[in-house]
Amino acid sequence: MSVDAQKRMRALSVHEPYATRIIAGQKPIEYRTWFTKYRGLLAIHASKPTGAILGTVELVDVRGRIGRQGFEWHLRNPNPFRKAIRCRGRQGLFWVNL
Repeated sequence: MSVDAQKRMRALSVHEPYATRIIAGQKPIEYRTWFTKYRGLLAIHASKPTGAILGTVELVDVRGRIGRQGFEWHLRNPNPFRKAIRCRGRQGLFWVNL
């Protein structure tokens, strides 16, 4: 892929097996202790031992959990990559070039 064809987007690191379940469409809600105003395309990074971006999802909403601490991140439209892209993860939302 040429540099011009690369796409810069936000990414989120998720522990396995949850990252795989998100990309497979089996986990439409991810629980986080923090809120974000960001909505849109999000790359899902599988943290150790995988260390790769598995695909993308759309972050459509973030809601507080009633009666509990934390937030529900509502995800839609999973798009698995044919081949995972090796990448070092980070905490929080981080930028990647795909």
